[in-house]
Amino acid sequence: EMIAEFHNRVNYSYHRVDENVFWVMRKEYKTYTNTPTSRAMFIGYMVPKFAWVRIVTITSFSGMKYLVCSCGLFERVGYACRHVYKVRQSFP
Repeated sequence: EMIAEFHNRVNYSYHRVDENVFWVMRKEYKTYTNTPTSRAMFIGYMVPKFAWVRIVTITSFSGMKYLVCSCGLFERVGYACRHVYKVRQSFP
């Protein structure tokens, strides 16, 4: 599961709202349909809804900086989500 979260970060993009806040959202993706004459036919691009945006914030505690995501995966299962990995990929 943790490795899947790391690899799925490429399906997301982010927007830096301010110094400590990022919006992370799924990129648009192609959608297909199965037809009787063809196995898969390209329909168009799906653009994810704004409601699916996750907010990643940088918080400081005892001189250390932490990335916290609104999806709460770390709090539920104990490892970082793809949204944090996406932000972490670009900022040291």
